[in-house]
Amino acid sequence: MYTIKDNISHEIEIKKSRFICNLIKINNLDEVDYYLEKIKEEHKFSKHNCYAYILGNNKKASDDKEPSGTAGRPMLNLLEVNELDHILAITTRYFGGIKLGVGGLLRAYVTVLKEAIDEANIIEIKKQYKYKIKLDYKDIKFIENSFNDNITKKDFNNDIIYEIVTFDDIDEILNGKNIKIIDKEEI
Repeated sequence: MYTIKDNISHEIEIKKSRFICNLIKINNLDEVDYYLEKIKEEHKFSKHNCYAYILGNNKKASDDKEPSGTAGRPMLNLLEVNELDHILAITTRYFGGIKLGVGGLLRAYVTVLKEAIDEANIIEIKKQYKYKIKLDYKDIKFIENSFNDNITKKDFNNDIIYEIVTFDDIDEILNGKNIKIIDKEEI
């Protein structure tokens, strides 16, 4: 799966109608509403802010008063074909006075999103893992130096248990140490 490194805005004009696509990286569903409101406020004189998003298993598309099937669903299909995730595409249309028809609208919404994707800095989404490790007191300094910002929990009850969240496979880092991985979970 892939996402974008930075948010991007791309605009095209077709028969005097302006299509402005904002491609936005999202991390939770609350951000969808936030960015939709922000774009609607920024483009308050536009009647159409069609969108599609993918966030893990959550997917949604909206034609926002455009003819059914001309904007949201084709945009969502394009996000899926490009294997994008954690992504929100909002395309704003300003009507230029010339009707484009169903086929023309569909082509316009797909074209502006495709060009935005082509312009975007696409990055691979790495899998993140949560490890629970059991260690001795003598290894605390090594673990804290090696995983400083990745340590999410420390438990000093019966055993010393650290929880570490990282993109890296820690087996190589722990090689030769008397540190036991007691749980590994993809998150």
